[in-house]
Amino acid sequence: MPVENAEVGVTLLMPAMPAMGMAPVSVEATLQAMGQGQYTGTLEIPSPFSWQTTITVKKGGQLAGTVRTTLLAR
Repeated sequence: MPVENAEVGVTLLMPAMPAMGMAPVSVEATLQAMGQGQYTGTLEIPSPFSWQTTITVKKGGQLAGTVRTTLLAR
């Protein structure tokens, strides 16, 4: 069901890889409402990886939903 007038954020996470000497990397973006429950935004993905992705929706300051998935960037 589409959610209008919400605050929608996207977070990409690359966990720490101590064996490779790499700290965790996190990238965030706030999406802009386009109307009819659709949102758009731009996010720069810093490197190819299988990013842990979280999309968070807030309505009236209250958490309305969270989705977690994986985004494969090549």
